[in-house]
Parts: sequence; structure tokens; C-alpha cells
Amino acid sequence: MKTIESAEDLITTPIETVQGFREQSEEKLKRYDRRISKADTFQTLALQHIEFSRILDDPDCFEVLVGAVGLSIKGSNHLPEIEIRQLVESTYPDPFTQSDLIVKRYLQSAGDSVGGEMRNWIGQNATRMLATKIEQVLLEQTESISVTTANGKIRNIIRNGTGQVIRFDSRIRGFKNNVDLILEGAEGQIIACGELKGGIDPAGADEHWKTAKTSLLRIADFHKANRLSVPKLFFFGRAIERNMADEIFGDLGTGFLHGACKISSEPQLAECIEIFLG
Repeated sequence: MKTIESAEDLITTPIETVQGFREQSEEKLKRYDRRISKADTFQTLALQHIEFSRILDDPDCFEVLVGAVGLSIKGSNHLPEIEIRQLVESTYPDPFTQSDLIVKRYLQSAGDSVGGEMRNWIGQNATRMLATKIEQVLLEQTESISVTTANGKIRNIIRNGTGQVIRFDSRIRGFKNNVDLILEGAEGQIIACGELKGGIDPAGADEHWKTAKTSLLRIADFHKANRLSVPKLFFFGRAIERNMADEIFGDLGTGFLHGACKISSEPQLAECIEIFLG
């Protein structure tokens, strides 16, 4: 790759790490602020001694009370509403005088839920970065494309007139695990596969790379075992440390990887995508 002349080029710089943490911090604070606003709504109604059944009917207050008894909103969807109400009322028989305790426990549980949401957001944000750049590269090549989404997530980018489809977080027929990025040909053949790791924390970077490489090795083994052409393999990462960089650069040299990049580098990402698209 022209943009990667040595392993050093792959290493995430301190500035890139700081920028990544700043983005995560801003997103996390937005989510905390939404929880605090809901807690304020509950406190306001509780101080007014509004009938408790009416407080439970308020969606924001309901979330506060569900969190205060140690449940998540997603988990509560599996319980009958009457059971939830009974649990809340038995745990907090006098919610008006216990409102401070309710809010404290809700905010404690909110920390756990925000942590889970952030893990999802990190992956989704990296996918958006990748998908946006793929669209940009294709449009710069004056290709006609169609984009399909589901639940607010990009699922496919179709290269109109070629029969090729770029799939996100999808499966190869017969292969049990999802693959982050797949380029599928007009006849259903798998042309290229990529693994994406969007976390910025250096502490977890090496483990994420090992997971990604294991996935890529399994993809290669699957195609070999089924006497199919092994697709071109790619790695897209955000946090890349020295030891990782050495191994990734070595895999580029042997041809195991057809492309790799740190997604925070626009030139590397653009070149890697161009190679991926062929």
C-alpha cells in the first residue's frame, strides 16, 4: 500500500487517541444528561405528591423506577406491566419520601446501561465512518449506488449495473459467524471480507486485533475447506499499537492481508477501500 510504507504508519498517534476519547466522552455525556433529565422529571412529580399510578404512567418516570429496582427497560419488556408495578410498589412503599433513594439507585443503574450503549455506539460509529467513506469513494468514481438500511443502520451498498453488493455485519452462506464487511459478486461469490474494530482504547487494541485475525483465518479456512477461492482479506482498525502494527505490516507483506488501515487516517482508509472494491 502506498500510504503504508512501514509498521510505524499504522500506529495510532496520541492526537488520534485523544480525538477518539473526546468523541466518546461527548457522546457518553449526552446519554448521561438524558438520564439526569428523566430523574429531574421524576423528582418534580414526586415532590408534588402526584398520585403514584400517574407517575408510573409517565414514560420517563417509569424508566427511573424500573432502573431503581435493578431492571433495564429492555429487560422489563419481558415482564407483564402489573408485575413491574407490584415490584416497584413493594420496593418503594412510600416513593414520595424515598424519591432521593430512587433517583440515586436509578442513576447507578444508568451507568451500567450507558456502558452497554456506548459499546454498541463505538461499533456503529466505526461502521458509519467506513460506510460513508465507501460511498464517497464510489461516487468519486462516478459509480451509481443504492443504499439499504434497517433499524437506522446501513446494511448494503449496491453497485448498480455491476451486480456487486457491499454487505455490513452480514453472513457468508454456510459460515456461522457474521462478517463486518463483505464484497459479494454478481453470482454470489465472496470477493473480499474485512474485519472492523472501532474502539480507541489502547488497552484493548491488541485483543481486538487477535479477535479480528482469528475471524479472518476462519474465513480463509472455510473457503479452503469448501474448495472455494479465498477472498481478499482486510483489517480496518482505530486503535493500533506497536506490536499490532508490526504483525499487521508483516501480514500485508506476506499477502495474507490485501489491505489494512487505521480508519482515523483518511488517506489510508481511502486507499484500503479502493483496494477492497477492486
